[in-house]
Amino acid sequence: MKLNFNYHLADAQYCAILGNSSRFGAHMTEVTTVKDAADRLQRALKNLEASLAPMVARVGDLEQRNADAKSSDADRSRLANELDELKAEHESLQSREAEFSKLAGETTQELDAVISEVMRVLGEGGGE
Repeated sequence: MKLNFNYHLADAQYCAILGNSSRFGAHMTEVTTVKDAADRLQRALKNLEASLAPMVARVGDLEQRNADAKSSDADRSRLANELDELKAEHESLQSREAEFSKLAGETTQELDAVISEVMRVLGEGGGE
C-alpha cells in the first residue's frame, strides 16, 4: 500500500498562482509540513503492513486448518458409516454361520441315524 504525491507539480502550480516570493516561503513551510506528514503516513502504513503480515499469515494457516478439519470430519463420518455397514454384514454372516452349523449338526445326526439303521438292517439280513 503506497501513497505517491507529486510534490514538485503541486509546488510549481502553487507558485504560479501566487507569484509572490514572500508568500512562497510560507507556502514552502506548509508544503514541507504536508510532505513530512505524508512521509510519516507512508512510514506508518508500511509499519502497519509489516505488523499485519504475521496476522494475515496466521489467518491463512487457521483457514487451512479449518478446511483440513472439515475434510477430516467428512472422512471420519464416511469411515464410521462404512464401519457400521461392515459390522452389520459381519453380524449377518455370523447369524448365517450359526444357522448352517445347526443344519450341519442336524444333517449329521440324520446321517448317523440312517447309517445305524442300514447297519442294523444289514446285520439282521446277514444272520438269516
